[in-house]
Amino acid sequence: MDLSGADQTRLAEWWQAALAGPQQLPSGLELVHARLVRSVGRGVLPDRGPVHVKLMWFPRAKDRMRYATRPLPGVHEAKMFQHCRTHGLRVPVVVAVRARRQFGLPRLSMLVTASLTVRSEPPTVESMVEVVQQLIAAGLFHPDLHAGNFLPLEDGSVAVIDLQSARVRSGGLSGRDRQAMFAKLLDPTQGTRADRLGEALVQQGVCSTDEISLATAEGAALSRRELARRIRRCLRESTEFSVRSSLFGTLYRRRVADTLGESVEGGSELIRYWIGDRCLETLDSRTPICRALYRGRWPRRHRLYVGDGEGVALASAADRLHRAYARYQELDRS
Repeated sequence: MDLSGADQTRLAEWWQAALAGPQQLPSGLELVHARLVRSVGRGVLPDRGPVHVKLMWFPRAKDRMRYATRPLPGVHEAKMFQHCRTHGLRVPVVVAVRARRQFGLPRLSMLVTASLTVRSEPPTVESMVEVVQQLIAAGLFHPDLHAGNFLPLEDGSVAVIDLQSARVRSGGLSGRDRQAMFAKLLDPTQGTRADRLGEALVQQGVCSTDEISLATAEGAALSRRELARRIRRCLRESTEFSVRSSLFGTLYRRRVADTLGESVEGGSELIRYWIGDRCLETLDSRTPICRALYRGRWPRRHRLYVGDGEGVALASAADRLHRAYARYQELDRS
């Protein structure tokens, strides 16, 4: 795409700022959402107008190895958008792509797309089915397809967004591909909308009733696995938690906690309290009481950190936290 000098200057400023500190969105961009390894911002180019900027960086070894031999996310997603456009799908227009490697390993990816004019009403089930049909006809496998990927536009059409995990199947989608792609769309936890979408897919001849049943069951299993993964994030480096290891132990800490607070010492029951507290937060939207967990290596003594003066509250919540940990175990096994 041809860009004016002013637009190119603004893009260069964003790119240099992101290279200097990718965890902080460049000046002039309004945060849309952020995760541990990526962020999306909204900004304006002087001549091109409103755009969305997706940044992804690679602080973890597993992410650096994953993209060591494959195109960086912005490059790949831009290619998927172009593939969709050639098959008649509405997708964001790519304004610019930037990618940087260092010593062969990925360092930073930036994808800039023109902002779409969106209407407030959600897309109809019929329009979503039409987009699914187009994706299948285009041979595009999207393993993370969900309702949020369908963006209703003011002109009445529907665009498909967020194609970072999509892949082109040169021989077309197999039955297994289709079932996997429908699973998240038909997650029964989404309520009646998922039911209506399944009915519409059958009525439009996209798939059979048996395929819908299998995809719905797989969607329910995916939902349970995702809940278990969300709970386990309290033991992983993630958007909400940090992990710091030393010779004598590991500290798991909520990123929003300014201070560690009061410590309670004990044995393995403190690990169950920590996970149970996260389980209640995830499943029941309860306000967490635990700020951090220190797991000692030797001797095997641990410390659980709560708010100042909340050690008594932790003792009174012990039974509830034990039951919550049991809920997590059951969810993880299922």
